[in-house]
Amino acid sequence: MDGIFNFLRSDLFLSLLGGFAIGAAGLALIKPASASDVTVEAAQSISIGDAPYEAVSHVP
Repeated sequence: MDGIFNFLRSDLFLSLLGGFAIGAAGLALIKPASASDVTVEAAQSISIGDAPYEAVSHVP
């Protein structure tokens, strides 16, 4: 029984409890992204790269 009380008062348990509390608070404050969220603008995109092969002029 003393071992359980010593563990509950140990730095390991207190840091695990604190990390769990911070994680739970973070999940409560920040809404996780959802795959079914339809408000995301999926049509917008940025393409970075060379022009298509057909459009490049190879005249010396």
